[in-house]
Amino acid sequence: MWRFLIISSLAVSVMAAEAEPRWCSATGKAASDRLSFPPIAKAARIEGVVVGRIHFQPSGKVAGFEQVFGPGMLAKSLEQQMASWTLANEAKGDDLCETLIVARFRFKEPASCDPRPDVPTEYDFSTPGILRLDLSAYPYLICDPNSTVTSSNRARLLLYKVKRGLRRFFHGREPLEPML
Repeated sequence: MWRFLIISSLAVSVMAAEAEPRWCSATGKAASDRLSFPPIAKAARIEGVVVGRIHFQPSGKVAGFEQVFGPGMLAKSLEQQMASWTLANEAKGDDLCETLIVARFRFKEPASCDPRPDVPTEYDFSTPGILRLDLSAYPYLICDPNSTVTSSNRARLLLYKVKRGLRRFFHGREPLEPML
């Protein structure tokens, strides 16, 4: 009797358990699938590397993203943007697939205050089981491109320094006591 209960409970638990995704290689993506640097991360100047696992069906539809490490703001943006992706792969069967994703978010320093568009994302599908992404962007700059630098008048600057020196000289001195 006990054997029957133990065997039946094991059988039920095995059937109820979800299968772990298998490792598959992504060989490409749909032409319309794009990634962009998150605007909030550009404003906060957050850059770094996000490593995670992306789960997808053999048809290529992305089913989920699991962050391993990296800045949370960048990982959340990556997860949201890749939710609608379709990955090309050579998987057969109906089991879920997973592949490792390494996304590097970095800034390029602009030479001037001119706003520039973000650099297109580089996708690397050459390593089996690993999808490498390189996202580069120009940070938001706070500057006035129309400002002008004027030279100061030397005579005025000299007068200012003399006045400041006299103030320092007489400041803090006790007044002279009158002579009796």
